[in-house]
Amino acid sequence: MVANGILVEKCRSMDSAKAPLWIVFTNADPLGQPINVIFKCGDDLRQDLLTLQMLGIMDEVLEHTHMTHT
Repeated sequence: MVANGILVEKCRSMDSAKAPLWIVFTNADPLGQPINVIFKCGDDLRQDLLTLQMLGIMDEVLEHTHMTHT
């Protein structure tokens, strides 16, 4: 992935003890989706990664379910 800018209006600080940053970059590929990054220091990111993967899977399942019922 190659980023060529930051979408400042979509960036935020997360509500958590370590206050990780959610940073959204513009994709250098004009057809590509924005690139989402969580920047977190001093914490184990495995649980966060698992949560993001589960959210992605649930999003795909809900999208597929919606498409088959319309």
